[in-house]
Amino acid sequence: MTLYTVLNQFENFFVAIRRLETHMSLDVKFPANWSMPKSTTTEFQVVPFDYKEEGWRGMSFVCEFDEKTVQKNVEMILKVIKLNREREEKERLFHNVVAELKKTFEKTDLKHLQNLSIGFDETANLNVETDEPQGETIGLAE
Repeated sequence: MTLYTVLNQFENFFVAIRRLETHMSLDVKFPANWSMPKSTTTEFQVVPFDYKEEGWRGMSFVCEFDEKTVQKNVEMILKVIKLNREREEKERLFHNVVAELKKTFEKTDLKHLQNLSIGFDETANLNVETDEPQGETIGLAE
């Protein structure tokens, strides 16, 4: 895998890459409202930096300069992106469902609403992941 291929996975989040003697720093920017799993700050050195663009926060993911550790660092950045995008999509879906329910309650009589139930088409195939509980996130920078 080329350096371009790796950095291209970060899309518009990549800011810079630096070598610091025996360590390296991958600098990325994230939307200010994004959060990170607590494991990110316990397993990796994550240092906030001032990113001048409004609505964004800069984060330097610092690690030893060896292949295995750098790969883990890249994977963690990709995990942060994936988790936050999933959270944003869930919030969007939630708001859409709430709006739909509101319309249903406004247009439907009480007798029919009392029989209302919400479910999934195939609950047997529903896969609920609990890898990162929502209570285990922190802000990107203070």
